[in-house]
Amino acid sequence: MEMSAQVAVFDYRDGKLEQTQMVDLAAGQPESDKAAAALHASKDGKFLYVSNRGTANQLLVFAIDPATGHLKELQRRAVEGDHPREFSLDPSGKFLLIANQKSNAIVVIERDVKTGLLGKTVQKLPMDAPSDLKFLLRQ
Repeated sequence: MEMSAQVAVFDYRDGKLEQTQMVDLAAGQPESDKAAAALHASKDGKFLYVSNRGTANQLLVFAIDPATGHLKELQRRAVEGDHPREFSLDPSGKFLLIANQKSNAIVVIERDVKTGLLGKTVQKLPMDAPSDLKFLLRQ
């Protein structure tokens, strides 16, 4: 839920969705910290990444429990910019690119494929108001 900065986890049973978890991205924080934007799972389905804009400007990393689908927070990392509108994992899974819309930059961060954790920033690319990132693969 975007403006409440929450992620809901649902289970599908007997043709119905049942909410099993609600994760607050900015619990106890001021309203200005609450503005979720994008969420993406890693290719292997082990990790979920969520951006929170507002004044928080963070990327959160969660482990996904394979049995229940529940989320366990592993990391909160600054996006090194303002307003992370969108982000994308590169096809190798070794990098995460963040489109910081209000600071006019794409930030490239290392990602540990095994632990899901985000590491150091390897590059900052100037770009006017980036709002989406896609990888196109040549065939």
